[in-house]
Amino acid sequence: MAGNTKDESLKISENNKENSPFLRLPPELRNRVYELALGGNTVRPINFENNREGVRRGPGVPYRFLSLLQVSRTIYTETRCLPYQLNALELVNSEIKMNHWHIMDLLSEEQRGLFKRLIISFTGSLDVWRLHPNDPAELWIQDFEVHDAIRNLHGKFPGVNELHIKVFIPSWVRRRGKVNPVWNQIFEAFKGRIDQLVEEAYGERPFKIAIVACG
Repeated sequence: MAGNTKDESLKISENNKENSPFLRLPPELRNRVYELALGGNTVRPINFENNREGVRRGPGVPYRFLSLLQVSRTIYTETRCLPYQLNALELVNSEIKMNHWHIMDLLSEEQRGLFKRLIISFTGSLDVWRLHPNDPAELWIQDFEVHDAIRNLHGKFPGVNELHIKVFIPSWVRRRGKVNPVWNQIFEAFKGRIDQLVEEAYGERPFKIAIVACG
C-alpha cells in the first residue's frame, strides 16, 4: 500500500488535533506531561557485542520510554527533541579518550547538539598521588587523558551546559569510615583543574560542574 500523501497526512493531523482530548490541552500542560513522561532519565549506551541481549544489569531507562513519539505525527513533532534535552547522557572516560564512541553511530549531529547534561564516569581509582606526591592532581589529569576528553566533549556535544564527573575513592583512603584528609586536598585540586579545562573548551558561558567522589 502506498504511503499517505502530504494532503492526507495534513488531514490526519488536523483530525487528531480536533478529536484528541490530549492534543486539545493547552500547550503548557502538554509540555508538562512530556517532561514527566520523557525526562529525568540517565541514558547509558551499552555495546551489545559484549552483553547478552535482553539482560538488564541494573536500573536504567524504562523500556520503550520513547513509544510516546510514535503515537501521532503531531506528538512526534512536539516531542522529537525532548528525549535529548530532558535527559542526561552518561559516558565512560575510556570511550571518550579512545574515541570508541558507538553512540556516535546512533545519534545525528543535531541530536548530539541537543544534550544539555553529561555525566562522565572515570574508571579506576585516583591513587597515583602516592607515587607522584609533587603534583598528583595534574597526574590524575594526565592519567585519565582528561584534556582530550573535555576537548572531545566540546566537539561532539557543543550544547552541553551541565557536566557531572564521577571518580572513585580508593579503598585505602577510608579508615574507620573517614576519608584521608590529604586525599581530600588533592581531590579539591583535581576539581579546580577540571574547572579550568572546561572553561578553556567551552568558554566563559554559564556552565554547571559537579564533581563527586564515589566508593
